[in-house]
Amino acid sequence: MKNALSLLLLLALLCGLSLNAAADAMPTIDQVLSAGELPNESIEVSDDLSEYDPDALGEVDYGTLQLIILTRAAPEKEYTKLDSGYPDSMVDGFPDDYSGVDLGAPRVWLRCDLMRQLPSQYRAASLAEADVLIIAENEYVWAGTLVNTTYEDSAGDQEPPEFETTEELREWLAAHSPRIESICYYPKFGVYSLINLYDTGTKTCTPFDYLYTQPLRFAKNPEASDQWENMTVLLRLLQEAAQDTPDAQAISAALEEIDFVTDTKKAVWSSCLEAQEYSTLFLSADEVFWDMAEALRLMDPSTDNQANYRNIIDAQDYGTLYLFAEYCEYSSFDRSIESIGLSKDYLADYDTDWMEAKLQEFLSFFAPDPQS
Repeated sequence: MKNALSLLLLLALLCGLSLNAAADAMPTIDQVLSAGELPNESIEVSDDLSEYDPDALGEVDYGTLQLIILTRAAPEKEYTKLDSGYPDSMVDGFPDDYSGVDLGAPRVWLRCDLMRQLPSQYRAASLAEADVLIIAENEYVWAGTLVNTTYEDSAGDQEPPEFETTEELREWLAAHSPRIESICYYPKFGVYSLINLYDTGTKTCTPFDYLYTQPLRFAKNPEASDQWENMTVLLRLLQEAAQDTPDAQAISAALEEIDFVTDTKKAVWSSCLEAQEYSTLFLSADEVFWDMAEALRLMDPSTDNQANYRNIIDAQDYGTLYLFAEYCEYSSFDRSIESIGLSKDYLADYDTDWMEAKLQEFLSFFAPDPQS
């Protein structure tokens, strides 16, 4: 008897769970549209709209303008840790085609509140009847890498004393270079806020408007970090142009990366490369390099660092400049790599206010003519 009672209680519990699960299940787009008057709210729906890809650009056939308005939230991206393999090997960051790892699946809402604003002749009665889906959505894109370097000791924490020559500074930097224990990478993601129009027949997408938001910068001196990064590209070009037998392909690759000089200057350098006038190319690029070094000096708030830069620039000492700029670690950051992940600050925030304003702008095209 006791076993039979236990079995009945278990069955009742399972039935209750099944009923609750059914009650909590999300409706489909068609179920909401067919339920009568639309409520003045957004309703999350269960439809899988993965075949509607914002990257599948193409023309949209508006047909008879039977429309459905939706909001779609992309899944967040994983805060993926990539070990460089240092010191046994060295992976230089994420691959160029990296797109991140999705955490979960997209979520979709039927914008009943906005559908109510459409004149009734433009409201599709079902997904099958719709000519066009208007989707306000977001898309995360890989937009940078956080480099987390750990050291074996604190040799690099000592402040350099005053030096009379750049040779003394270079010797001190070499002696006090911290010993690296490991190097790991973590991705950052920018985000597009999008208003897209999708053809339900071809599944192609035509953007109505978009807004891009950069991820946060964590560098302690972002301006100097960008300046030094650009200078390292220019330094590669100078090194190649100074060779006894310059590698034209390597110089061309460096030129491709340079977007921080005027188009006129870059055109001159390209002409020098084509004419194999490597000495002229070197002299012109070298002048720009040391002008950039002077700008970098002024971006450093430390008067001691500025004094060291002054000596390096006066001596035009490439090697010491490289060691000292690397020592300054402009791209380093004070926050722990863990806190950035926990706060999700590695993800840019998409602009919901902007998206709502653009949806209203789109709806204004369907507003009745006040003069009619």
